[in-house]
Amino acid sequence: MMSVRYVSGHSVIVVLCAVILCGALVVAIDEQSLTGDGAYHLLAGLQALETGSNTVNLEHPPLAKVIMATPVLGLADRSPVHFRGDTMQDAIGRLHDEPDVMRAATRRARWAMVVVFVIPLLVTCWWLGRLFDADGVVLALLFLGTFSVLPNLVILQTDAAVTLGFVLVVTVAIVWLRRPSFVLAALLGAAFGLAMAVKYSGLLLASTIFLALVLARLSWRRRLLHAGVIGGCTLMVLMASYGVANHRYDRDAGRDSLRLYTESRSTLVVGEEMRPWSDELLAVESWSPALAQYLTGLIGIRIQNDVGIYPSYAFGEISFDGRWWYFPALFVVKTPLVMLVALLVVAIGSRRVIVETRPDRHVREWLLVGVTVAIYGVMALLSSYNLGIRHLMPIVPFLYLPIVVALRERRRTATVVIVLLTLEAVALAPLWMSATNTWWLGNANPTRLSFSLGNLAYKQNFIQLDHVATERDIENLAVIYPLLDRRVLGAYLPEATLITPRDPLPAGWYAVSVLMEQYLPALARQDEALPLDRWGDDWQPHWEVLSTDAEDHGLVAGSFRLLYLPDQR
Repeated sequence: MMSVRYVSGHSVIVVLCAVILCGALVVAIDEQSLTGDGAYHLLAGLQALETGSNTVNLEHPPLAKVIMATPVLGLADRSPVHFRGDTMQDAIGRLHDEPDVMRAATRRARWAMVVVFVIPLLVTCWWLGRLFDADGVVLALLFLGTFSVLPNLVILQTDAAVTLGFVLVVTVAIVWLRRPSFVLAALLGAAFGLAMAVKYSGLLLASTIFLALVLARLSWRRRLLHAGVIGGCTLMVLMASYGVANHRYDRDAGRDSLRLYTESRSTLVVGEEMRPWSDELLAVESWSPALAQYLTGLIGIRIQNDVGIYPSYAFGEISFDGRWWYFPALFVVKTPLVMLVALLVVAIGSRRVIVETRPDRHVREWLLVGVTVAIYGVMALLSSYNLGIRHLMPIVPFLYLPIVVALRERRRTATVVIVLLTLEAVALAPLWMSATNTWWLGNANPTRLSFSLGNLAYKQNFIQLDHVATERDIENLAVIYPLLDRRVLGAYLPEATLITPRDPLPAGWYAVSVLMEQYLPALARQDEALPLDRWGDDWQPHWEVLSTDAEDHGLVAGSFRLLYLPDQR
């Protein structure tokens, strides 16, 4: 009787936590601003669906963008998406000129992503856990309940979609390894095609597929046949996604788009490095526009990664080249402490967890998981795209898997971990994206300004800033947010004023993006010349006035410092 009550109590608590976390996901849909990249992806998907030609945002394959844009079709009488690749900022501005349409479009697109990618992702996490004789529900809830993962599941990016691709490929590969069949091989190829059709990092799964083929207990003849089925289904899914995006392909527009990319006049910054590829890409386009577009994006992001165009701030310094330690440090800061402790405990006892757990059955499976994580991790270490914890999402479920296996006989401990994650997610709502795992220290939090961009200020928290202004009866709020379009701010705070470096600083309330107090002191300290130096020179006078003369009312809305500048200065 005690056992029945214990299991029942565990189940009730887990179900309650699942309901709360699903509610948090709904809050994330409604309470997060439309990110810059999210607007790019949504508009690119709309452009492909409305014009029938995939000519913008080629740095991402089209599938996720088409999915998020489908429920938005016909929402507005006047479409803001008729533009060329070099006028994307204008299109984003036009979208924000109609706040009601923009918010409705964002909500619809995010729900589409949840239905098509997030729910299947959580189900696949459950399936993966079950394959290791563990509680799959625990793995799904640990992933969903991680405060840094939760908001990134619904923003209009490709990371949740490619995470589904990674987890699905590994999960199906494990099932296929245990009982190879052509049906499972076809499903494995479709999963690989899905990953490749949403983000170029999906290509890294080729190593997982190759290893699965090597580990399979098949004759070489059957191994090659299975490889052919996998490859054929991969190409079918990938080409089908481009076929939808190019359903009324305009060759002139398509070729112009390729030229813009090779000339660095589109949404990738590649300097002169891509010009030598122009003739080859146009030649490929003559017989396969889809392949030409895929190669353009793939080559472009590789060159952009080598060039290093994103100014990444971490621990007081700015780098355009990336840092090998960036993602490990970010994982330590953005992963809930309870999960870090669990990972440490499992690492200490990893021999018992992995080797002594059905070694006859799970050695190949752990090898598959380990190689997938290792290949992705190495590429992350070498990347200059130091832009946020969302870039680690594809391997988070695999990092949590040993914890779930270790907890399979410890239901009480598993329940406690799920409850702690749920409570943390509720406490941080809806400012998950800006939080670090030392949030509970309040103003003494040593890591809250350690990172920037996708980890803190990512055109985020305008909705919460509006709430703060309303609660404090601030009628004339001035906002300082470098490089922000006035129309983006106006969509969320129509009464606010966006200050530029040329504007005077009148007395009153200011919401200053924490980018100012991160980047400006860092620029002043660094000896080498950086592309941001002119930006720093422009803003330094305003920052000196505000940091010296204004009253500091603390951080608000996750990523703004609220200041009051008095009349007497």
